[in-house]
Parts: sequence; C-alpha cells; structure tokens
Amino acid sequence: MDLPSFDKILIAFDGSQNSKQACELAAILAKGFKAKVTIAHVLPPIPALETSRRKEYEASLENKANIEAFKIESQLQGEGIEAKTRILRAKGSITDSLIDFSKGGKFDLIVAGTRGLGAFRRMMLGSVSTNLLNHASSPVLVVRNRIYKIQMQLERVLVATDGSKDADHALECALSITKATGASITIVNVVYLPPLAYGTWVPQLDRIFEDLKDEGTKIVSSASKLAKEKGISDVATKIIENNQSPVWAITKFADQGKFDLVVVGTRGLGGFEKLFLGSVANGVVHYAKCSVLVTR
Repeated sequence: MDLPSFDKILIAFDGSQNSKQACELAAILAKGFKAKVTIAHVLPPIPALETSRRKEYEASLENKANIEAFKIESQLQGEGIEAKTRILRAKGSITDSLIDFSKGGKFDLIVAGTRGLGAFRRMMLGSVSTNLLNHASSPVLVVRNRIYKIQMQLERVLVATDGSKDADHALECALSITKATGASITIVNVVYLPPLAYGTWVPQLDRIFEDLKDEGTKIVSSASKLAKEKGISDVATKIIENNQSPVWAITKFADQGKFDLVVVGTRGLGGFEKLFLGSVANGVVHYAKCSVLVTR
C-alpha cells in the first residue's frame, strides 16, 4: 500500500496575516512533497455601482490582490517551490469559487488560515474556512497562529484513530506527511463511554471499558507497525483512558504536547454521523490550538 501524496496544493489567500501563515505551513509541505503550489486570491462580489465607478473599484481590488499574491509567489519561488498565482472573481460565494477551482485543478490539499477569509471575522475559524471544511472534496488544512514557536514549524504530528476506515485514511495521510517532512508522529486512541452509559445500570461496565482499552491498544499497535513498515522510526503511541470526551481529550493532549499539527478523519471518531463534518473532527478543528488537517 502506497501512502497518499500531496503533489498539488491550493492555498486560499486574501493577504491577511492568517493567510500568510497558511502559506508558511503550505511551503513546508510543498518542500517535503516537492509539490506544485497555487495561490488563489478570490475577489469578493462587486457591489452594485454605476459602470464607471464599478470598473475603477474592480481594478483597484485586482491590483491590490496581485501585489499581495505576487509577494507570496516570489517568496515561495525563492525557496525553490514551483508556485503560481490565480486571481479569481467570485461567482456567488468565495467558498464556492474556491471549491470549484480546486475540483477543476484536481488539487490534493487545500490550505487556509483560521480567520480573515470572509466577512464573519468573529467566528473562530472564519466563514470561508468553515465552509471549506464542510463542503470541499479535498482534504483541508486549517492553519492556526503560532503559539509556541516564533517560526512556523512542522516537527510534531498527532493523529487520532479509532480503527475506522476514515481514521485509517487520516493515519495514512499523517504518516505520509511525517515521512515527507521528517516530523515525529504520535498515534492516539481515546477510550470513551458516553455519559448515558453511566446513567443506566449496565452489567460489567468496567469490563466493557477494559475491552475498549484492549481494542484501542490493538489499534495503535497496528498503526505503529504500519508506520515502521513505511520507514518511520520516530513513532509514539498513547491510549487516553480517563474517559474524557474525544474532542476534549485530543485537543488537551495536543496542547500539552505542543504539537504542530493534528490529523483527523472527516468522520469515524464520533457517533453523530448525520453531521457532515463529523462531531469529533468538527470539535477538534474548532478547539485545537495548533493547525488541524481534516482528511477525506
């Protein structure tokens, strides 16, 4: 089995500091995978103006976008990365334009900052990042502000798995990133019984918890074995067994371990299958203090 590769990377860029930091992390991945990078700056819908003023406004927006994007393009090219810029005019929403462009370009990964990409700047992720996570067909990497380090780094990767198909794909992506960048990887499984199980008398509840722990041990052991088969030696495993909710357990562990990246599957780690993004993936991407990759 070959690990997935990120050979074509799309960066959602708007000139904000958050999107510039997204470019920094995208650059690390691009170097590791020898990937081609496209910097997509989507111009927002133009308000209804008289023809002469509309053209002037459009030209001003496009000129500013070109200047900001060209700076990043030149910076990436200076680091030996094959990069190009595309200025897009929004047809409907900015998110829809990015998603359509990513599908047409068959990108392997979309990278976005946590804020600054849309009008709703008070949202934790920003409207565009949130919509990309919910609707893009490609994996989406949400890049957060650096907390522990002055420069953007990708040295410690954390992947959460429960042995499901979605989680297995997340593991494969995490291993691929680890191998390409030389980062270390920690594989975690959360042993969790929902509160409802404690509100109802269940015979041998302790036994059930131990069985879940044993199953989690087998899952991370198998994942560690796969990592070593792929030539990755710096692998650690962890069973989080103090019955914390998966979201809280993963984000707290990532924060305490000062991880640079958390990788989770779209679904498979939680029971709310009707949520498009999945309850755990949604929670982790909102509450983690580091960058999060949601795979598909």
